[in-house]
Amino acid sequence: MFRKSTGTVRFSDVRLEETAKPVAAGGNAKLIPVCWQKNVWNLAAGTPGSIFCDLRTKPVKTCRYEIELDLPEGVELTAASPWHQYTPERSSDRIVSLPSRKGSAFRTYRIAHDSKFAAALLPDSLAWNNYYRLYLTASGKSAGGSAFFRFYADGKELMPEQNFQINVLPPVAFPQEKIKKERKEKKSLAAINFVVVIVWFLKLSFCFNIV
Repeated sequence: MFRKSTGTVRFSDVRLEETAKPVAAGGNAKLIPVCWQKNVWNLAAGTPGSIFCDLRTKPVKTCRYEIELDLPEGVELTAASPWHQYTPERSSDRIVSLPSRKGSAFRTYRIAHDSKFAAALLPDSLAWNNYYRLYLTASGKSAGGSAFFRFYADGKELMPEQNFQINVLPPVAFPQEKIKKERKEKKSLAAINFVVVIVWFLKLSFCFNIV
């Protein structure tokens, strides 16, 4: 009956209000470029790939901030670090590998954030110090699959769990012939440079002899 109903609708009042976008459950995270690709991320087997996590929350000095990543079989988290390195000798934050609550087909990777990185997080600003880098690799035998991301403060989830798909592509083929050609071109260029230097040296010597 409702689908066949017709009539006139009148609005007595219309009002537009600007409201600030709330931070979900105390925190939020955007996975780049996953969020731009309809939650599908392509990773070539044998070649590291990176995901930038735009993490936003109101930092508390006494909090321990952590992220967890559940990855399908054959995909590993090999390194993780802030966008801004605070000491030159650092290469990766410590990664703990654990059995996954998602089942035997997954593996959980947990990273505790450096206190300096956590203290610089901004809840409502697009800033480089909010970015955290994850480096993943996949074996040639991996079929990819679902991945899950969580963000914690003192063991409590700051946001609902996010999930996305990892599509494992064939290994990147590097043609050997092109590399050999580039080496020959470099040798040829070096020979030309050597000849040019000799010619200039002879010219200078000739000028000084005339003087």
